[in-house]
Amino acid sequence: MTTAPQRRPGTPRPALSRGLAAGLTTVLLLGVPAVTLPAAATADVAAGPAAEAEPSVVVVEEDGDGLAVRTVAVDTVEQAEDLAEDLRSEPDVVAADVDRRVRAAGDPLRDQQWALDTLRAEATWARRDATGQVVAVIDSGVQRTHPDLAGVVLPGLDLVDPRYDGGSDPNGHGTHVAGIVAAVVDNGVGTAGMARGAQVLPVRVLDADGWGYASDTAAGIIWAADQGADVINLSLGGDYPDSATAAAVAYALDQDVVVVASVGNEYEYGNPVTYPAALPGVIGVTAVDSRLRWAPFANRGSYVDLAAPGVDIVSLERRGGYVAYDGTSMAAPYVSAVAALVRAKEPALKDWQVASRLNATARDIGPAGRDQVFGYGVVDPRAAFDAGEPQLGPMALSGPTAAVAPTGTATFSVSWTGGRRPATGTVVSLQQRTGSTWTTRARATVTTTSGSVPVVLTAVRPGSYRVATNQQVSGSRTLVVKATLSSLSTARSGSTFTVRGNATPYLAKTVVLQRWNGSSYSEVARTTATTGFRLSHTMTRPTNQYRVKVVATATTTEAYSTAWTVRR
Repeated sequence: MTTAPQRRPGTPRPALSRGLAAGLTTVLLLGVPAVTLPAAATADVAAGPAAEAEPSVVVVEEDGDGLAVRTVAVDTVEQAEDLAEDLRSEPDVVAADVDRRVRAAGDPLRDQQWALDTLRAEATWARRDATGQVVAVIDSGVQRTHPDLAGVVLPGLDLVDPRYDGGSDPNGHGTHVAGIVAAVVDNGVGTAGMARGAQVLPVRVLDADGWGYASDTAAGIIWAADQGADVINLSLGGDYPDSATAAAVAYALDQDVVVVASVGNEYEYGNPVTYPAALPGVIGVTAVDSRLRWAPFANRGSYVDLAAPGVDIVSLERRGGYVAYDGTSMAAPYVSAVAALVRAKEPALKDWQVASRLNATARDIGPAGRDQVFGYGVVDPRAAFDAGEPQLGPMALSGPTAAVAPTGTATFSVSWTGGRRPATGTVVSLQQRTGSTWTTRARATVTTTSGSVPVVLTAVRPGSYRVATNQQVSGSRTLVVKATLSSLSTARSGSTFTVRGNATPYLAKTVVLQRWNGSSYSEVARTTATTGFRLSHTMTRPTNQYRVKVVATATTTEAYSTAWTVRR
């Protein structure tokens, strides 16, 4: 699979500042002529007579118990300056000056970020920001020198040019994505990122033209998971699956990383299924505009989980300016940012529980329930914050009652025997006991308020399994898997009889050669189960007829070979 950024093809629009008291910088946007954008501005105290509607003097003085602050109104700024100078000579006055107006640092382009209004960003930050969370941006790199990313970008990985650590971006796509996630808030510069306080881990897998390879994408996902990323954003994709990326995503999910990907912008070009968004466990994100209408370029399908703002999205331009883009590439990082906010608020939530929370609390804007256009709806951080854990009815797990083959699948079923069922969008996790811990092996999503939920396990392993929702876990069931024998062959040299073959070593502990003694089989040779085992037995009474077979012992069942009759 070759990968490409999921930014809508077309002309990017410059973001224009309103009222910036700063100079102008000319930058070159990729693929369009040079345009004029406002340089980054730093807010400060609004000094000078013109800023004062009601001149006054602020006085700090000793009051016997400490310090007190009072103001004295005057008619003009000149009078305020004269009075302040006189008051400074008073014995009890610690300080006196013109009482000047100040303003919050703010972000000069905040009023152009309609997405933050839709997601109620400030109200969300008032409850919790994303401090401590690391969002890996696997993309074209992230330009860490951008003034709106100061102190945000961690040392990363560059799989295109190993001289760098992901902190440079010759394309600009990754920098735009990173700004949506984590542009510094209230620094007086440009825009605000949705995941206020989060840090960005840059992983470059796309070249200057925005193309890359599945091998680098897979390596980048694994590396980000190993570095402790809390969320991985994949605003890239291709139209066919590859096993390397699928294995890397499964690895990241096993490491408790929330994985988010854009669903693609090719609806007008055949609406192909886009990977990695369509991989199990990945949150697939589509795009909506400021009126919460489906963006006509965004792909549709059963793998669409959530919608987020993705039209006219103002964020960072790699040379230090700002630009607006359309695309599901722009929508995915909003969901990644909300995932980081939820994890910061509730650190104990597992990756699948975060996905479940976002699905179940999304603002449903299409047909009731999940649909192929908006998924479960527009991501809603406030609702995700406010979501309590419903008291669910008793949960039951059923599964295969007979041993299953290791090359097949095992389907478990989750049901609620009474009381309240989980909301649609809730993720059910099938977990296997590994030592003293439980490891997630498969997932399913509740799509209806009636009936049971099937969970299909494809990487079949024997052992104890249970299911878990956000709130509860079921009892465990033992999955029995048959050991297998294959490629069996026999040979005899004199009185020595030899069997060769293959066994499933992760199931069978030993392979045993047995001889019939007239009433039962008894062991005559054994070896460790491997691919390419060999068992030999010397027939001590060659005049008698021998009946032998091979047995591979699994958890509770056995796999038998065909029995052979051997004569001298």
